[in-house]
Amino acid sequence: MKKKFFDYLHYKILYFTMILIFIGVLWGLSFSISKIAVSSNDNPIAILFYQNIISFIFLLIFYFFKFKKFKISIKILNFFLLISLTGVVIPGTLFYIAASKVPAGILSLSVAFVPMLTYVCSLFLKIETFSLTRISGVMLGFIAILLLVGPPDSFADRSILPWVLLAMICPICYTFENVFIDVKKPKEINSIILALGSSFITILLLAPVIFYFKLFIDFNYPFQKIELSIIALGFITAIAYTFFIYLISNAGAVFASNVGYIVTISGVIWGIILFKEIHSHWVWLALITMIIGLSLVSPRSKNLNLKSR
Repeated sequence: MKKKFFDYLHYKILYFTMILIFIGVLWGLSFSISKIAVSSNDNPIAILFYQNIISFIFLLIFYFFKFKKFKISIKILNFFLLISLTGVVIPGTLFYIAASKVPAGILSLSVAFVPMLTYVCSLFLKIETFSLTRISGVMLGFIAILLLVGPPDSFADRSILPWVLLAMICPICYTFENVFIDVKKPKEINSIILALGSSFITILLLAPVIFYFKLFIDFNYPFQKIELSIIALGFITAIAYTFFIYLISNAGAVFASNVGYIVTISGVIWGIILFKEIHSHWVWLALITMIIGLSLVSPRSKNLNLKSR
């Protein structure tokens, strides 16, 4: 019986890890696609608005396939608003502003701060317990970031540093989002409903800005780069975000936040594949450091939060 229990634990860890990798690779691709989207010089808020419309449509389809009745309340609406602001509106706008200036590979490094901030925040709230091993992994992740932004020859154009720092505000927002979902998510809300509600609230928040400033984007057929990139971003948001919330709900916020390392690594690789971006030896050293850090910061079998559904 004991052997079967540990086999079950190992299966669950492998299952959650595979989801983590899938989300990371998909989100890593979004940095490169975002570079394509902002190349049209459309307003970042407009891109975020249309992206969420596409995401909402995809999520609505998912919802019909996995229909689950739930009652809307002020508490749920407030939660949707909180997640929309911290996880979409604020970081999304800053991200697209930075994306117009920063290479995809370098831009992707910002999310590597999420595990560190989430773990520290979770320790403060007593959601997680102190672990020297996991703290060491977090520190290695931080060192990896320093290896990328610190040396003067880490990337060619140092004038992008202010925009890189702007992008670093996003992990702070994502940290709050992670913890809010882990602590405040109503039990009757599953991952699809949460992502659907967040997208809907985001659309409502951004719509007045779009209409007042007339920030419309014309969708032409056949689709061009801007249309295809927005559709792709909406699809990635719907798929990756839904799985991400599922991971937070079932494996905990700290484990789910480790996706930041995978996003960073895959973001660099996608930038090389799609834009032929060339990086210094500091980048590769940082990536190796991140992988080691991820292996240390990931919860082990005994402290992995395995929630039943």
